[in-house]
Amino acid sequence: VGMVLLLSMGEIDLSVASTLTLVNVVTAILLREAVPMPVAVLLGLTCGAACGFVNGMLSVLLAIPTIIITLGTMSVYRGLALVVSNATPIGGFSKPSILFEMGSGQIGGIPTSVLLMIVVGAAGYVLLNHTAFGWRVQATGSSPEAARFSGIPLARYRVIAMTIMGTVAGLAGIMELAFLQSGSPTTGQGYELYVIAAAIIGGTPLSGG
Repeated sequence: VGMVLLLSMGEIDLSVASTLTLVNVVTAILLREAVPMPVAVLLGLTCGAACGFVNGMLSVLLAIPTIIITLGTMSVYRGLALVVSNATPIGGFSKPSILFEMGSGQIGGIPTSVLLMIVVGAAGYVLLNHTAFGWRVQATGSSPEAARFSGIPLARYRVIAMTIMGTVAGLAGIMELAFLQSGSPTTGQGYELYVIAAAIIGGTPLSGG
């Protein structure tokens, strides 16, 4: 969802897998320290949103394409994951909770993670195609100059889109934790290629719009 949103603006985020990894590790550490599960999940999502926000702000303030910014933050976020985890898997937390039941459970024979994916995908579709925000994002990708002359604040929309990207990547990191039952600083390697490929094969043009 996040990558489709960015590609619609003509942008690409290469740090999506590293954001997933960092949120995976941070949430696992919080759970290990006996932080209540809802609070740990909320803080994990906040971490993902912060990563996306930093990407967006750096891109806007430095006037550099997001693909260049995220090429750098890709290594930074994965490095942070290695540091905070001491480069070792994280476990030792209580697992009988709704989070881990979602990671391995099923509803009507369908894995809950698949159902969550469908819900997030549907929400992304509505956001992109049935809201003023989504229309402006697509207008920005179709013609940045025309969007600017129309009064669309391009910088603000880029930051918001990057923040959404980070939040969705963080959600994926939390679901990875729920499925694997442990946090790992090596999870998510190469996922950015899958994310970009899935968005493009799904029909999102690289040129934006």
